[in-house]
Amino acid sequence: MVWFIVIVALLLVIGPILYLLPSRQEKDQRHYRDAARAAGLTVELAQLYKIESEARERVSAGGERRTPRFPCARYGMPQSQPLTRLPEVHLVRGRTLGWQANPEQQDSGNSSLGAVIAPFLEKMPTTVRGLAVTSSMVWVYWLESPGNDAKIPVSVDQAVAQVNVLAELLRGLRMAVAAWHAQTIS
Repeated sequence: MVWFIVIVALLLVIGPILYLLPSRQEKDQRHYRDAARAAGLTVELAQLYKIESEARERVSAGGERRTPRFPCARYGMPQSQPLTRLPEVHLVRGRTLGWQANPEQQDSGNSSLGAVIAPFLEKMPTTVRGLAVTSSMVWVYWLESPGNDAKIPVSVDQAVAQVNVLAELLRGLRMAVAAWHAQTIS
């Protein structure tokens, strides 16, 4: 009986400590975000419009309209210099649908800049759900996952490799947008 009381007491002491330990998903996110900061990217938490939403996500039980969104991380790279009069482009992608203009943004994706962006969209990993090009930043909205449904933890090397792919795509996109801006707007 004494051993039972000792074990219960230890569980009562150790339980809250174990609750404070980070989960596997939190550890994976830390690896991705540390790698992003090392690559010179800005990381923010954001919500992105969900184009493949269900009816319950668009309307509440009381009949109130909702805007379907899901949380994700936004990885960004600043433009080398602010690009004045650059038409902003905000694109979203569903799991089965292709890239579309974000309906939450006015006049998004309706410019000739779309031809410059199109080759980069094909190269984006499937876990990238959104892209935004503004006069000061180039953003990707990323789910921060390896892309497969494996429940295997992400190593630091895997996180660095995936973030470097995103960083290279953002650098190339930034240079292409700057060149387009120099030819078209200036």
